[in-house]
Amino acid sequence: MIFHKRILLKCSIMLTFLATFLAIALFWTRPQVEASASGPSASHTNAPGEDNCTACHTSFMVNSGSGSVTITGAPHDYLPGQAYQITVQTAQGVAGAYGFQITAVDPQGRAAGSFDVPNAPTPKMQTIVGQVGPNVRQYVEHTVDGLFTQGVFGSNSWTFTWTAPATRVGKIGFYAAGNAADGHGSPANDYIYTTSESSFDGPLLVSGRVTYSGGAGIPGSRVSISTLQGVIRTSITNSFGYFSLEGIPSGATYTLTATAKRVAFASQQIQLNGDLTNINFTPQ
Repeated sequence: MIFHKRILLKCSIMLTFLATFLAIALFWTRPQVEASASGPSASHTNAPGEDNCTACHTSFMVNSGSGSVTITGAPHDYLPGQAYQITVQTAQGVAGAYGFQITAVDPQGRAAGSFDVPNAPTPKMQTIVGQVGPNVRQYVEHTVDGLFTQGVFGSNSWTFTWTAPATRVGKIGFYAAGNAADGHGSPANDYIYTTSESSFDGPLLVSGRVTYSGGAGIPGSRVSISTLQGVIRTSITNSFGYFSLEGIPSGATYTLTATAKRVAFASQQIQLNGDLTNINFTPQ
């Protein structure tokens, strides 16, 4: 009897060990698509320093299919601290499921602003963080419940909130990758698309002074800022020769001109990526 009990105990221990081994093996050998179904790992938007989703979905080159990924709602000129509704859409007529990932970075490659996703009982989006070089970036991406279109054919879209940085940080780049998957449960035969949009820290201020050669201000001078399409703002200098041009969109090249009676000034070319407050005109 004791002998039989020992045999049963050994068999039980062996079965427990075998079950544990099989569970571990299944965990480590799950298809890679399961990770993508619940959302891709960070840093796959094709932003500077990043890869895109073809790192796993290798059947086709990026942007080689008939579909697309688009970003709408990103402001051309952002205001510090302002919240904006942004939509990412992945489209392709023959896809069975759709996914995406997006990030926003400043000119130094740092996270720009912050993302928030809608609260929902079954969230279709989530936020994650990842590190690219020395910079930590924030991402919005699909969840497993956000893969499918619920009756919409040919595309899927996700809308979330981006809040601009509290202070101006220069040009901000939005980078997104979209996955138009065949829905067969593997990373094969999925098309990957990438896109980007830019937002500038405007409107901005251009100011300065118009003076005689000796340094005295010239009141009543006319200062204009223009593009190739024509003049967009004009300012008349005050009694000390100071002018101010407000509400100028950033991210463009402008021509500044000053005119005054019996005095000639050379025009100035400026690239506007932030406030310029020291533009001075003196006679030629």
